[in-house]
Order: sequence, then C-alpha cells, then structure tokens
Amino acid sequence: MKTLIGIFAFCAFVISSCTLPPRVPQMTAFKDPAYFAKTFQCVVVFADTSDLVVRQKIETSIAEQLVNNGVCATPAYLHLPPTRTWTLEDRKRFFDSNGVDSYLVVSVKNSGVEEVYVPPTVTTTRTTKSDKTEDTRDTTKKKEKLKTTEVEREEIITKSSGGYTHFHPWVEYEVRLYDVAKDQTAWMGLRTVYPGSYGSAQNFYELVVDRLIYDNIIFADKNKKKQKNPFDIIDRAVRGN
Repeated sequence: MKTLIGIFAFCAFVISSCTLPPRVPQMTAFKDPAYFAKTFQCVVVFADTSDLVVRQKIETSIAEQLVNNGVCATPAYLHLPPTRTWTLEDRKRFFDSNGVDSYLVVSVKNSGVEEVYVPPTVTTTRTTKSDKTEDTRDTTKKKEKLKTTEVEREEIITKSSGGYTHFHPWVEYEVRLYDVAKDQTAWMGLRTVYPGSYGSAQNFYELVVDRLIYDNIIFADKNKKKQKNPFDIIDRAVRGN
C-alpha cells in the first residue's frame, strides 16, 4: 500500500512539474543571427506614416504595451514631434542622452481590399397543415354539432439570400527593431491586419510586443510592471502634466 501511494505521489510531482511550451504569437518574424544572444533594454517606437492621428495611435499603443510588460519604452512623437525636421544626428543625440539602445519602426508594406462574393441561393420549404372545420346548427337552447371536416393544405415558403460581395480592406505592416549602436536591423516582423474587424488594431499592437518578447530580442522585466517607466518623468514633462 505504501509503495502504491509513493508511486501516485511521484506521478503527481512529475505532472505538476511539467509545463506546456509557450504559444508562438501568430506573426511572421525573423531575428538576425548577430542578435541571437542579445536583448535590448530601452525602445523608442516610431510609426512611419504622414497621418499624424495614425502615427500617434500606433506609437502610443505599442509603447504602452511594452511598458505594461516591464519594458523601458516611449512613443517617438513625445520627444521628436512633427513640428520640425529631425535629422539622424538629432535622433542619435536623443538616444545617447536617454540611454536608448533600440528603436522600433512600424510601416505599411502593402494594402488592398479583399473581395468575397456570396453567391445567390434560393431555399424552398414545403409544409403540410391540417385545418379542421365544424358545421353547427343553431337552436334556441344550444349549438348542435353536425360534422367535422379536416382539410389538408400545402404551404410553400421561398427565401432567397446572397448575390452580393463583401469588401474587406487589409493592411500588411512591416515592423523593424533597429540597433542604435550599429544602426542595423536586429529583428523584423510582418503581419496583415483587417482594420474593419473588431479589435484588430489593438490585437496587432499586443501581437507585436508578444512576438518581440517571445523571440527574446527585448528584455521584459515583469517586476517592473508596477514601477515607473524611466521615461515617465520626461513624458509627463513633454505633455505638460
């Protein structure tokens, strides 16, 4: 009996010690061989677009996702706003003075509209129903039932659907993480997003960060989640808070 209990205890220990491998974020990504053993500590997020509303949204959302995962990060527009033209030397000066070792650039690689034609269909439903009718004769005291007649009738219902086209706009984003010191690509990823679908943009921002962490190209310190981001003082000062 003791042997049996010992076997069960050992099996329980083995099962509890086993953990499933982490799920691979669904994003095509490539890591440069020169960075297999290197991770970056501090990231500035750039969105390569002339649409300032889109730029602000992308940079803020990805930077927030990084910070929420314990990564030192900030959106570029807070420190290098579109009020002037910033040269490469200007960027490097900012990077050096704030300990930035990498920057992430999000750009549109391709876009289009996917057309899905729904062919017309006609559905016919046939049902048979029975109708009962009663013949009565009215007397002074009561209605006298004479006979009951049952008649079957066929009901045909025809419904049509389809015959139209769904249009789904899509955008293929290219994301690159650059090494500030060497100014070369350390990691890149590709992902197609359907902007019209609910939550697609937010899912994309989370996916980018998940993949960067999964590929171990950025250092995510989970213990820093509740701590202040090193850029927090600068960001609040730029916002005027």
